[in-house]
Amino acid sequence: EARAAYGAQLIKRLSKDLRLRYKRGFSTRNLWQFKNFYICFQRIEIVQTLSAQFARHYLANLAI
Repeated sequence: EARAAYGAQLIKRLSKDLRLRYKRGFSTRNLWQFKNFYICFQRIEIVQTLSAQFARHYLANLAI
């Protein structure tokens, strides 16, 4: 219970600090959503789009 309260206070303080620096987009609600997104997708590798991969492959073969 104490850890949950600490986490809530941490998010609240972080939100305040980020909004002072960047003005928008860092409400406490958004920070909780960022955290949940990270938890859901932390193990998924982020890769280039297929079109970018194709373009690089095409250009490499073109040089041969």
